[in-house]
Amino acid sequence: ALLTHPMDNGLSRGDDGMVPAAHFITEVTVRINDERVVRVDTGSGIAADPLFGWRFAGVRPGDRVSVAWRDNQGLEKSAETVVA
Repeated sequence: ALLTHPMDNGLSRGDDGMVPAAHFITEVTVRINDERVVRVDTGSGIAADPLFGWRFAGVRPGDRVSVAWRDNQGLEKSAETVVA
């Protein structure tokens, strides 16, 4: 899952010399057919637009897989797909 997010740690200066507020993903959750199978606590040390990958045994065509994430500023996003 590619999570589009700036992942600013709040420690480095931008091109304008300003230090942006910390803004990073804090939690990623994966569900298969509404059952949580993965929960990852993350922090500011991950690069922008992080790519996560998992392999699951027993997943069948028609199963619904969803990935959701939350960041330290309260933003939440999710996406879902059906296994072909």
